[in-house]
Amino acid sequence: MQYVWYACYGSNLCRERFLCYIIGKQFAGNGKKYKGCRNHAYPVDDQPFIFSHPLYFAHHSSSWQGGGVAFIDHTPVQSETTLGRLYKITEEQFCDVAGQENGKATMDIDWDILNTTKSFEIETGWYGRVLYLGRKDNLPIVTVTAKRKMEEMPLNKPSQQYIDTIVAGLIETHGLSAQEACNYLENRFPVG
Repeated sequence: MQYVWYACYGSNLCRERFLCYIIGKQFAGNGKKYKGCRNHAYPVDDQPFIFSHPLYFAHHSSSWQGGGVAFIDHTPVQSETTLGRLYKITEEQFCDVAGQENGKATMDIDWDILNTTKSFEIETGWYGRVLYLGRKDNLPIVTVTAKRKMEEMPLNKPSQQYIDTIVAGLIETHGLSAQEACNYLENRFPVG
């Protein structure tokens, strides 16, 4: 069984929310029922992570009261700090999570291409690009984001429920206070 580190930066920062993708259940924060992965095993490990990719919010999500959802830009920026979380899961689970992020049961990912090119486009969906972000403990760090770059995306403020879910994840993962988490997010969109 091959493992990867799935790097997340939005609502999946909240462990309860992410586990809905793994085991298949309804998330109280948005009332949506998730299919779950073929393998319902919980992540082997999870740890804080820092992206150097800019965080932004785009689209109008029916799952989150019409608000925007989180993405990171394709290109890292040295001065950028985006707070994230790593979950150690199987390659198969990552394919299933990527699929659910795109409204499907799973996604086919060519791991050889991803390891070579550091970016891989998957089928249609908002999270149609897989990014390879390096290695940790000799395992690849991977994430999903939009196919298009930030400047090409329809930016939109997230709903309060989405903000609350990210704040809960930032408190869990990075030990921030609720106010610190809100201050962090205020730099990416107007919270008020």
